[in-house]
Amino acid sequence: MARPTDDFLDVERESWWDPYIEEQEAKTGLIMQSRLKQRPGWTNAAIGRFLGKPDQTKENPRYRTKGAPMRFYAISRVEDVEKTEEFIAWKAKSQRRSEIARQVAERKAQDLLAELSSWKPTLRIPEGDLVSLAIKSYEARHHWMRDGESNDPAFISRIVGNYLRHECSDYEVKLTSIKRRVGSSDAYETIKALVTEKTDEAIKKYLAATERGG
Repeated sequence: MARPTDDFLDVERESWWDPYIEEQEAKTGLIMQSRLKQRPGWTNAAIGRFLGKPDQTKENPRYRTKGAPMRFYAISRVEDVEKTEEFIAWKAKSQRRSEIARQVAERKAQDLLAELSSWKPTLRIPEGDLVSLAIKSYEARHHWMRDGESNDPAFISRIVGNYLRHECSDYEVKLTSIKRRVGSSDAYETIKALVTEKTDEAIKKYLAATERGG
């Protein structure tokens, strides 16, 4: 059986999207496990059940000390398995499971967004000069500030908003509460938008009060 060539390994190492990857597979007659799992029905369980041990292994050039070896399977074996009734039935069942899992995940994500529709972020406006407090908070985290930044209205507006969101609201607490829930990435955007709306309103009131006082 043909061994994977160095060129083939270089292609695998540099980019899975390399346009020559299929050409290299055709030359060697081998497909790497991660590429195999992109074919319909091929999961880790399916590979173990229908193919068993790999036809070829090779040291992973990225993780020579700790990484598991790269596993290659003969494409001819893969294609033979894909024609069997057992694999066809397995693939259909696997696809049904995937669709059910997708629907469940979608429903959970929608439920999370529905919960957020009734959530009202809380914001505590601290006593004292808001800009000074925001600058102090920024310097504590970054340890320095570029020359002129303290006089840049856009920069000041941004750090005041960040200060209010992260240190004066329940933003961080809310993010922690959804951290491992399905749909948290979309929920994060919703939470940030709701809190930002609240902080923007607070900044406008602060500026109006400052103008009146000044």
